[in-house]
Amino acid sequence: MADLSADANGQKRPAGVHADGRLWVFAYGSLIWRPEFPVTSSHRARVHGYHRDFCLHSVEHRGTPERSGLVLGLAPGGACLGVVFEVAADAALQAVEDLDTRELATTAYIPRTVTALTASGPVKARTYVCDRAHWQYAGRLTVAEATGRIVGAKGRYGANEDYVSQTLKALRDRGIHDARLEAIGAAVANAR
Repeated sequence: MADLSADANGQKRPAGVHADGRLWVFAYGSLIWRPEFPVTSSHRARVHGYHRDFCLHSVEHRGTPERSGLVLGLAPGGACLGVVFEVAADAALQAVEDLDTRELATTAYIPRTVTALTASGPVKARTYVCDRAHWQYAGRLTVAEATGRIVGAKGRYGANEDYVSQTLKALRDRGIHDARLEAIGAAVANAR
């Protein structure tokens, strides 16, 4: 947990862990439908300064080094509507450890604290943004380029096409519309 930050009293905690010990996690992709940590509550939330995009080559979870796929990352600019999860204090540190094991497997993500705006007000939340200096960063791809990279790719967690369809379903179930993901999802479905 190298992403420790100090509060007003100098106490150090991982990003997203509050003074009362609770953890908030901002999810924008597969964490929405597969959080793998105990959730106390969840809320739709918007984060400014980042947007969701298929911008990371996946060489483990949804692809291989020989045939990489694409996964979502938070890239700089714009805003992202997603879900913020609350984790109780007694499970927070284990959740951070488990999240880091999952999300930092290849160090293509950087843990960050963001302000997630919910209907009940803002919360500071842990999330994972893409490292644009990392070799897995794909940059901004066209819909056709993204589709070509996704279709046929498979990794430890399964087919890349399933990742796209499950993420779109989870977003729709939460009332979240993402036009770019919808376009990529439609192109992927048509390519099958």
